Formats: sequence, C-alpha cells, structure tokens
Amino acid sequence: MNCNNIQSLAVDFHLQELDKATEESIRLHLSSCDDCKAFYDFTEKSLGQIQSITINESSEEFYEGVMQKLNKKDKRFTIPKFVQIGVAAAMIFIAVFSGSYLGEYGANTIDEGYVEALTNEIMDIDMADNDFDLFKDL
Repeated sequence: MNCNNIQSLAVDFHLQELDKATEESIRLHLSSCDDCKAFYDFTEKSLGQIQSITINESSEEFYEGVMQKLNKKDKRFTIPKFVQIGVAAAMIFIAVFSGSYLGEYGANTIDEGYVEALTNEIMDIDMADNDFDLFKDL
C-alpha cells in the first residue's frame, strides 16, 4: 500500500473496521513510514478528543429544540400567484408605456437639437456671405 491509501484508511483502521489483511498491511507500513505514523497519531488523538466530548443535558435540550423547529412545517408568508401575475403585468405595462414616452421625448429632443443646429449653421452662412441674405424678406 502507498501513503495515500494508508492515510485515507486511518479512521477506519482506528475504529477497527477493516479486514485483518488490510490492518496487517497498514501496521507494517506504519512501522516503516514516519510520515504515515505521524498522520495516524494525529488522527488517533483527534478521534480520541472527539469521542471524549459528552453531551450534557443543556446540549440535549438544545438539540431537541433545534430538531423540533426543523420538523415544524415551514410557515412563510407567500404572495398568491394571481397577485404575482398582476404585479408582473402592471410592471410590464408601465415599462412599455414609459419606454414609449421616453422614446418619443428623446426623438423630439433630437429633432429640436438638429433643427437648432441646422438653423445656426444657416445663420452663420448667411452672416458670413453678405451677398446672400436668406432672411431679407422677413
């Protein structure tokens, strides 16, 4: 067995959940590999500490309380489907007509800006060329 296999089986080895041949192979490897021996010692100490922790009465009450809350039926406030659909339809309606209005406003603003720029250009040409007066009849 290689080190990765030995380390992955450390917990099962400690809990004696392996067959005899595998346990013997691990013992042989641990006797010759310092890295795996250190890993196994750490695993053994960690598992020993975990197993030594006892649940006192307050922990049991806490656990029972948590489990009861988890088992209760989820009572969240939900909005009925017809209300959700109505709100979605209203939002779409508002978005369409707002977009239409803003588009028309933008188009008018662009047109006004274009007309103003064109008028200024014509006036500049008219003022620059004294022989040609576009506004002489006004």
